[in-house]
Amino acid sequence: MWPRSEEATPRWRSTTLGGTSRVRSELVKVSGRLEGVRWLADIVDAATRSRMMAGISGRNTRPELLTRRYLHARGFRFRLHPGTLPGRPDLVLPKYRAAIFVNGCFWHAHTGCKYFKLPSSRPDFWATKLESNRERDARNLASLEALGWRVAVVWECGVRAGDASFEELCRWLPSGEPNAVIPASPSSALGPIEG
Repeated sequence: MWPRSEEATPRWRSTTLGGTSRVRSELVKVSGRLEGVRWLADIVDAATRSRMMAGISGRNTRPELLTRRYLHARGFRFRLHPGTLPGRPDLVLPKYRAAIFVNGCFWHAHTGCKYFKLPSSRPDFWATKLESNRERDARNLASLEALGWRVAVVWECGVRAGDASFEELCRWLPSGEPNAVIPASPSSALGPIEG
């Protein structure tokens, strides 16, 4: 049972729609750039959440593996996570002078994406962390461009979309175009963090 105290009450309520139970998030107004963010209540205790978060790896994620398999099947050969380049891109194709980052929509705060929602527990911490991740991504992109590399950012939602995003990446690699964001949409731009 949930505690009855006001501060411990979760910021959501369950409703039944069409015979299935769904959670509807309430909009919470706070100061600054977090206004209007959708909040999610945490369903596990702090120790369990800590253990779960510690198990999340930064390499060989499912979206990265799918991207690698698709490119390799199409004849592209690449290096993985080279330590000599800024930001250690997920894939590097020296033949095309191209670096590819496969970004998770949550960890890199993909604005406007349905897979990104700011957590309700410790929102100031998460907003600061995700904003610093995005600033680091921008610095790494600028450093790679200064070194003469072309950079593609493949978002998790693009990988989930399937072959269309991969085909766009395969078209981009030999084209010589400067940079690519996949999927190419207005939500791919780096704007303020919103859920």
